[in-house]
Amino acid sequence: MSSSEHWRRQGNDVYVSVEGGMAPSLQIQRFQKAIQCYQKAFDVAKTEADSSSAAKNIGRASWRCAKVHAASGAYLAQYRYTLLHLCKEALKNFSFAYTRGFNVMPHNWVTGTLFKCSSG
Repeated sequence: MSSSEHWRRQGNDVYVSVEGGMAPSLQIQRFQKAIQCYQKAFDVAKTEADSSSAAKNIGRASWRCAKVHAASGAYLAQYRYTLLHLCKEALKNFSFAYTRGFNVMPHNWVTGTLFKCSSG
């Protein structure tokens, strides 16, 4: 297993631990921890496939974290920057995953990236 895959698995374990009934602050904390793991996976990636997978995971976790922020009053002025930053990170990483993964990942992975971008 590559170092990148190790960090992606660590992030996945945290990501799937988020449940809808949790307090928003706990959900946000876990998504941020998952994003950190996925960022480490991206940083150590040695192949386009690894970097694409890590970017897709960063995008998905950022998008879901932004949705929790938005649902919990993040439109207030003091949270606006955080919400915009998360949305920017989600779109930037989904874009990277799509463009870099297009030639190295299976077709269903690439189309799944577009679906995750639109649905979170």
